[in-house]
Amino acid sequence: MRKKLVRILLFMGLAIGLMGGLYPATSGEQPIAKVRVYRNGKITLNGREVTIEEMRNGFSDLKKKNGVVWYFREAAEQEPHPNATLIVKEIIDAKLPVSMSNKEDFSTVVLQDGTIKPR
Repeated sequence: MRKKLVRILLFMGLAIGLMGGLYPATSGEQPIAKVRVYRNGKITLNGREVTIEEMRNGFSDLKKKNGVVWYFREAAEQEPHPNATLIVKEIIDAKLPVSMSNKEDFSTVVLQDGTIKPR
């Protein structure tokens, strides 16, 4: 099960890395969009439930500010809800850097090699 999680995260990381860069978010002045996608398809942006369209607009604004996405998906070891796939597509389309976490509070970061470290 852990291997499947790592494969999914690596695939998403590779796709995003090829399109828009993959690196942990930095602190300081760089705006951060904290995106959570839940197993039931619910999407939140910085703690507020949003639609795909609202997320798309948020990503457009974030790109203008040279921001970064922190991404968490609940039940990452399972097949993703279609909304999770749509959100990853929106991140790629916006060419935003992304930092993936396996913790809902974003206290960890999943590196390109699949290892997990504290943020």
